Amino acid sequence: MKHLLLTLFTLATLSVQADDYSYLTTQLQDNTENSVQLTKVKKITFSATEVKIYTTSDILTYALTDMKKIYFASEPTDVKSLKSESKSIKSINGTLEVKGTGLLRVYSSSGSLLQVAQIKGSANVSLESLSKGTYIIAFGDESIKVTR
Repeated sequence: MKHLLLTLFTLATLSVQADDYSYLTTQLQDNTENSVQLTKVKKITFSATEVKIYTTSDILTYALTDMKKIYFASEPTDVKSLKSESKSIKSINGTLEVKGTGLLRVYSSSGSLLQVAQIKGSANVSLESLSKGTYIIAFGDESIKVTR
């Protein structure tokens, strides 16, 4: 009886703790982290060589040899600074100067996708329509934090 009560208590505690998490975070061997809102995760598959995370807008693929861990988090952790030699994104007076080709995404500080732009070569993307605050700009494998 004692074991049954302990087991039930443990299961109840685990289910309560699981509700506190809003993000699925992957950490690579180089300590790079990427967080995805749990509401956007459709499924996760594993093969002998890779992990695929299917979201409502993308498929994230990671080689198992690159993976350090996958965990649930209450806050997103994928903001990182641009390398100093990188010049693909600059923020100047509410406008992003972007060089490169790919999909540019603008997220709120809570992780909501607010704006998407397809960039081919170079472009200027205005953030003037957004209210004052902090935003995460993702372009390719780089992310920056911008305050407007």
